[in-house]
Amino acid sequence: MEKARRSVVLKGVDQPIVAVDCDLTLLDAHDSPLPGAKEAMSFLHHEGWKLIVWTHRADLDEVRMLLTRYEIPFDFINEDPDTDAKNYSRKVAFDVTVDDKAIHFNGNWSMVVSELEQRRARWRIDEAKEVKIMSADSKQPIAVFALEGGRAVKKSGSDSQIVKELEEFGVESEDGAVVRAEEGSKFLKALSGLRGTYLWAETN
Repeated sequence: MEKARRSVVLKGVDQPIVAVDCDLTLLDAHDSPLPGAKEAMSFLHHEGWKLIVWTHRADLDEVRMLLTRYEIPFDFINEDPDTDAKNYSRKVAFDVTVDDKAIHFNGNWSMVVSELEQRRARWRIDEAKEVKIMSADSKQPIAVFALEGGRAVKKSGSDSQIVKELEEFGVESEDGAVVRAEEGSKFLKALSGLRGTYLWAETN
């Protein structure tokens, strides 16, 4: 598993970050706003999401001008100065994307907002007793870990390489200590911090 997904800070989600595709998600092929885009982005902004517009367009000034003209709120385009300084990768840090992958955009912004809010609620880790590891490639969890007798026990899951790595998951805490699966509660909380485009965790 990539380093970015193995180093998890043991704390809850402060301000969730969503990276939103521009073309055919916010704007149509004629650079007009898609139905519901402005309202959805305004709602997410009001609910405290940090909004990163992610685009392959070369002219970012034009993108900024279009979003401003149509009053579509955003915080940054292709960057996040708040986290870039702490991010060893050139990639923008985010918790979830809205495009044609992790949350599939099918033209219905109401469904997208509902999915974002549901996923945000499942990131709560304070009372984690069970963690489901989800993948964009499957509707079912690829692994489920539960807390039994102070240890994290795999309740279900394949023998895939990614599940094996999760079982050996070494997580670096804020004080630099290494947390292993034998320390069940800490292990579950660390696992529940796993958030990415194709792999994320949900808690029960």
